[in-house]
Amino acid sequence: MQLRSWRERQGYSLQYMSELMEARRSEFPRIDLCGPSKRPAYSAANINRWELGRAKPDAPDIEYIAWFTDGQVTVRDLHNTRLQYLQSQDMDRAA
Repeated sequence: MQLRSWRERQGYSLQYMSELMEARRSEFPRIDLCGPSKRPAYSAANINRWELGRAKPDAPDIEYIAWFTDGQVTVRDLHNTRLQYLQSQDMDRAA
């Protein structure tokens, strides 16, 4: 399932999801992957870029997203979203 579809099914705004992801970070079994950060890793802007495929999350973020969504958003889903975005950009350049 795409990240945006998952978020919308939950009824979450980008801002609320950002806040919830930050709040639940300490519950992640692989907290060692998250590490301390000076900026909010899960800002609404970052989540939006990941949903659109404009940016790909780092590997630790991908693991966290899969955990956060109870496995409903997979590594493959995030990869496919990114590939679709890149393919659309290639088509725009060719036109």
